[in-house]
Parts: sequence; structure tokens; C-alpha cells
Amino acid sequence: MSVSQKIVVCGGGNAAHVFTALAASNPNNEVHLLSLFRTEAKDFETALKQTDDGKLTIQVTQTGKEVKAEPKSIGNDAKVLADSDIVIISLPAFAHNQYLNAIKDNIKARPNKKTLVAVFPGASGLECEWQSMFGRDPNFVVLSCITLPWACRILQFGQKAEILGTKNQIEVSLKQSVAVAQGKNDDEKKQQQQQPDNSEYIKKVSDIIGELPKIVDFGHILNMSLSAINAIVHPSIMYARWKDYDGKPLAEKPLFYQGIDEAAADMMSKLSDEALRITQSVEKATGLALKTQHIYEWYKTCYGTECEDTSSLYKTIVTNPGYKGLTHPMSNTDDNKFVPNWKYRYLSEDIPFGLVVIRGLSLIVEKEHRCDAPVLDAIIQWAQTKLDKEYLRYEADGSIVAGKDINGSRAPQRYGIKSIKELV
Repeated sequence: MSVSQKIVVCGGGNAAHVFTALAASNPNNEVHLLSLFRTEAKDFETALKQTDDGKLTIQVTQTGKEVKAEPKSIGNDAKVLADSDIVIISLPAFAHNQYLNAIKDNIKARPNKKTLVAVFPGASGLECEWQSMFGRDPNFVVLSCITLPWACRILQFGQKAEILGTKNQIEVSLKQSVAVAQGKNDDEKKQQQQQPDNSEYIKKVSDIIGELPKIVDFGHILNMSLSAINAIVHPSIMYARWKDYDGKPLAEKPLFYQGIDEAAADMMSKLSDEALRITQSVEKATGLALKTQHIYEWYKTCYGTECEDTSSLYKTIVTNPGYKGLTHPMSNTDDNKFVPNWKYRYLSEDIPFGLVVIRGLSLIVEKEHRCDAPVLDAIIQWAQTKLDKEYLRYEADGSIVAGKDINGSRAPQRYGIKSIKELV
């Protein structure tokens, strides 16, 4: 059977295991696993060779089924990206740049063919990074999903992983540049550029991951940055719990989600309100119709049928069975007590690749459309002290400018993007 498409999965974590096996289970796919992280590719290949059948196994908990498949190659040579039809990046946001550079260097233009670069999760600011590297290159389409299709974990590295739960629906946003036919007037050109058909590319991803989750086109890629759920949830819970922390070690790890109080839920709600106001300001400045929603509405849509009580945001979170037993990220002390781990992703990722991006986007709309965001600013300033970073600098006169560590974020200021319209 002839190969219909070449797929390269980038990464070696939980989701990369699942993407690799699912893609390789289709005999029409030529699948390669690429990891540029230390010896990860070699370790993965060695582990896979030690299985009885040389295949990667995915256990699907809900159905009891197993998927077994093997990629054509596992390696750390980025040249494998050449002539790829689909590249799946399944890595934390801080690692995206290395792989995007590899894509740019190794995938050349092909007649009548585009390469789909699907990023799971995309995280806020992907559109800024993509714009700075690829501009309006018509040979690529980028797909960003703010989350993963499943909850999954590695059981044995390089050999076996488990899908613990599959979401019913995920939202994705795509950015593609299209060639505009000659002879069209300005309005027709604008419409064609802003409303390309994404269904072909969504189907490509759906064919890999299966019937569920259903993939929904969420519209303009700015939606992904402005509706970053993790950036609203994680930092607000961290701030509410630890903003008045006295530094004394704790005897037990406090519960993360189910340990919040009504004041913490109210703070999360206010942060979401501010993100929505920023979204509205972006809409006014660009003419885009964006699709962000309040965090309470998101929780009811995503988890409403599972929670005992959805009468408020607070009740929805603390009665979510999926959160049972999950604790704050903590580090052990020498006397077996616990102190907060500020370097965990709830701050180290969700600030520079979440809230800082949202605030950065708000600062590049025209002044008449800008809005205040006191809760967002308070969380960013507090988190920056814990991370020992200055992504944004808050001046005495009330202005906000790029800080000395802006290059460690994906805010538009890092890339010299000065107007929100540059991202339309």
C-alpha cells in the first residue's frame, strides 16, 4: 500500500507516545518520532526494541482496548522533517521554538502541498512566535489547541502509555496564508484571507486521534491566547493561596483545586472578567469576532455533567471528581515538611506563556480601546517576584513596558510586534 502522508511527532512525553502510536496504527501513514532533547530519542528507541513485538502499546482505559504500532524511525536528526505532510508538536511551550526552527530549516516549499504543523497544547503567544518566524508563508498551516485530546500518562517509557480519559470536544484555531486570485477587489481579498477553509486540516488531525474528541474550529488563532484556561485557573489559585504566605513549612500538601475557598473562586472569576474585557478591546481594535467565554461557563460546559453542584464557580470546582486529591506543587524540606514549588508549571509556564501574553496583547491595541486589569497585574507582579523574573515592568507612572526577561515569554513585545493588527 502506498504511503499517503508523512507524519513527524515531536517530543517524547505522555502525549507524544499516544500521538505516535495512533498515527502509526494507520498503515497509510509513515510516522517518525523526533526528539531533540538530550538522549531521549535513543532511550526511546532502546526501550521499544526491548518489547516482545517491537511495538508501542497504548491502553485505552474507558474501552479496555489496546493500540499497538511502531514508528518507521525514532531519532534526533531534524532532517527527518523534510517533505512532512503533518508535524505534531507535543511539548511544553518553552520547547516549541527549537522545533519551529527545525521545521523552518528542513521543510521546503512543495508544489500544491502545505505542511500542517499541529501544536498540542499550543499555549498563549503561539501566533506571535509563528508570525515572527514564518510570517505569511503560504507553505504552512499552523493548528493550535489549548489543551490535549486526552488525559494520558506513560506506563513504561518508550513502550507503553495509557489514555485515562478522552475529552468529548476540543477547540482548535488555525492560521494559514492563502494565495489570493488576481482581479479580486480589496473587500473580496480581505474576506478570502480571513476566512480560509480549515476543514481539510481539521480532518487530518481527526483521522489520527479518532472519533473522539470532536474537533471544533474555534476561529481566529488569537482566540487561543485570549482564552487560555490554564492561565486563568492555575495562577489565580496559586496567588489566592500563597500571596500572604509567611514562609513557614507545612506539615501536609494543601489541596489545589478542592482546597480553594469562595474568595479564591471570586478572584478567578474577576481575572476571567478582565480577560474578557481585553478580548472585547481586541475585537474593537481589529473587527474580529472572537469566541472566548467566562471561566464559569467553560467549567460548566467541560465538566458540568460530572460535578455534583454547578450552582457557582466555587461549587463546580470543589465538587469536580476529576480534581480529587490533587495538591499544590510543593518541595520537601529536610525535616519532611513542605514549601511551595514556585518553579512548577503553574507559574513558570502559565505566567510567561499565559497571563503575560494576554497582558501584552492588551498593550498593543490602540489607546482608546485599552482597559485596566488590576487583578491580572497583581498576579503577574506577585508571580514575577516568586520566579525572580521581570517579563513586564510596571512603571511608577502606571505604564507597563517590556521587562528585562521579556524574551523568556511569548508576549508580542518579545517579537517587536507593535500593533494588534499585525496579528490579524
